[in-house]
This record gives sequence, structure tokens and C-alpha cells, in this order.
Amino acid sequence: MHRQVLAWTAWLAMAPAWAASVLPDGEAQQLLKRYVGAVRQQSYAGVYLHQVGGSVESYRLAHSHEGGIWREKRESLDGVRWELVRQGNELTAYGPDAHALAEAKLATQRLFPELLPDSPAELTTVYSVRQLEQDRVAGYDCHWTALEPRDNARYAYHFCIEDKTSLPLRISVINGRREVVEQFTFSQLSIGPVRDRSALRPTFEQQHPIMPAGGNLEDGRADRPEIKVTPAGFRLLRDVRRTMSGRSQPVRHLVYSDGLASFSVFIEPGVAANRSRLAGYFARGALRAYSRPVGDTLVTVVGDLPDATIQSIANSVQLKP
Repeated sequence: MHRQVLAWTAWLAMAPAWAASVLPDGEAQQLLKRYVGAVRQQSYAGVYLHQVGGSVESYRLAHSHEGGIWREKRESLDGVRWELVRQGNELTAYGPDAHALAEAKLATQRLFPELLPDSPAELTTVYSVRQLEQDRVAGYDCHWTALEPRDNARYAYHFCIEDKTSLPLRISVINGRREVVEQFTFSQLSIGPVRDRSALRPTFEQQHPIMPAGGNLEDGRADRPEIKVTPAGFRLLRDVRRTMSGRSQPVRHLVYSDGLASFSVFIEPGVAANRSRLAGYFARGALRAYSRPVGDTLVTVVGDLPDATIQSIANSVQLKP
């Protein structure tokens, strides 16, 4: 497995992305729409790997689309056991205990191969699209497509797309030094009807519904923090206050996205007495987090964006009384 990860990294470091011309926006948008449609409308089952830095985790996935209805189940194969079962837009976590349910909820941030938004047309305003060379993944022929940022504020995304169905078979997140910082890839895959219906049903009784990403935005909030530095294409999706364990006051949570990348801003008041939590930095794969104190309030920005972008956003947050 270690040699496989090194091979992926070396290949992407040498891949001549600059050799392919940028697709016109209209053609690029149609291409992205086909990818989004394939993820939902194809039926497939297999095992995929998630590489973050030097670690690799594996998951089993079954996705069925029949009669206009799509169902899906994914389960962890390493570490804590959990399952995510989906029917249409309803997503539910299953597991043996509360810890497993919390792990399942974290996994919803990256639901491979469904990384593109339902309406991907706006992505071409902040990403250019190139079609690259042919390849082979999990026994299927595919071709690489690169979504490359038009600025330095975000990562590039490379998709290896199956030739016949347009299903993404491998997705790599690439930084400005052309290094792989995160990667998803099918290691086993069968494209076609899911014959084993039990593969789509949960095996645990304990469950927790997962709320959709949107629907909690209140317009015109006078006390909403102002972010002076927001990369082009990002828009506010969520603004909520939530009670968090160990916090004496509710924490405000704002979520921004450009349709592919996203970042969250957490505003935590009343932390002046706990100096150990007033600043910090965290990095894992494509994920970055940066915290800074503003008076007695802690501002934390977390997102799948480069270091400089996350820190610029955090340093530009201005609180309102």
C-alpha cells in the first residue's frame, strides 16, 4: 500500500497538466454536469480508499439508481465501525454507539465520488477545466480532467472519469507545488445494478439523521461577523449558533463554499480565561485550521484550502457588537 501511495504522488508530480488547453466554459460546464449525473444516476458497488498524508482508510460503497430513486450505503472498513445510509436527499448515520455516530457525521464532509455540487456551472468562474491523458483505475479505462483554480486561493482537483459512464473513479487534491494532499480512489468496483439488496440496508439499530448542508441562513443579521478577505466565488451557506460540549456560551458557526471547496468560521465568546485555547494551527491532508483571539473571543477558520488562504480569512474576520 505504501508503494501505491508513492506511485500516485510521483505520477501526479510529473503529469503534464499544462500541456492540455483549457476548455471553453460552455463545454466545461456540460462535462461537469455529466460527471454529476453519473454519480447519482449510475448503479455501482465497490471499495474505495481515502488517502490523507501518509494514512489510508478504506470504505465499502453500494449505490443503486432504479426507477428514478437512488439509494446508497457506505461503511467504514477500518477503525470505528459506522454506516451512512441514503435515500434521495435523506442521509442517516448508523453505528453501535454515540462515538461511532459522531465519526459517521464527520465522514459526510467528503462523500466520494460525490464531491461536485448539483449545479456545477458556477465552478467555471473560479476554476478552469482541462482534459488530460488516459489512465486505468480499478480495471476501468478513464481519462483525467483537471479543475485548476484561476487564483492561488484554493487547491486544484483532478478527476479520473470512466470512459463509458462518466463516473469519477479517482479524485486527487493538488496543492500549488503539484503535491497530492488528499486522494480518493476505487480499489474495487463493479458498475451495474446492485444485486444484493442487503448491501443497501443498515446493520445497526442506533441511528442519527444528518441535516442537509443548507437551510439555516438568516439574511440581514446585523451582528453577523464581517469577513474582509473572502476568495472569489465563495458564498455564505449557513449561519447558526450551536451549543458545544465544554463551552459556556453558544458558538456561532458560518459556512462558506464555492461549490467544491468550503470553509467554516467559528466564533467562540468568553475564552479569555483559558489562554491555552486562544491560538493554534492544525493541518491534515487538504484540511487546515487556524485560530486567533479577538478580545475575549476566539475566531477559528477551518477549511479545505491552502494555509495562506485560511490564515488570511481568519485575520480578516471583524466582529460586531
